[in-house]
Amino acid sequence: MISGFICGPTIYEYKGWLFEYGPVMVWPLRKDWSLRLRAGRRFWEMIGEFERLPDNNKSECRVVGGCQSIMNTQLTCPRCGSHDIEKITMKDGRVLYVCQCFTCSHKWISKKEDK
Repeated sequence: MISGFICGPTIYEYKGWLFEYGPVMVWPLRKDWSLRLRAGRRFWEMIGEFERLPDNNKSECRVVGGCQSIMNTQLTCPRCGSHDIEKITMKDGRVLYVCQCFTCSHKWISKKEDK
């Protein structure tokens, strides 16, 4: 199972400005999301105002980005990594998993029914 976080720049839109805002970089973007060449006085005044906003107001201005949790919830064969798994529930509640990969055919049993 794969789990972790994937992070990208956080993009906000506030008072008609589209901009990247993070701990390392704050910079205005064009409407096509490319970086502007310069950041002028009006942009920095708007950023000062944006920074004074409460966090919940800032989150309403967020367009995309930040850190997202990633977790592979799909069942994976521990031997070959295939996702083609047959799930067979036995009478005692345990589950038999059988990899349908033609090279592996690995089988394993869970302790109880997975929800």
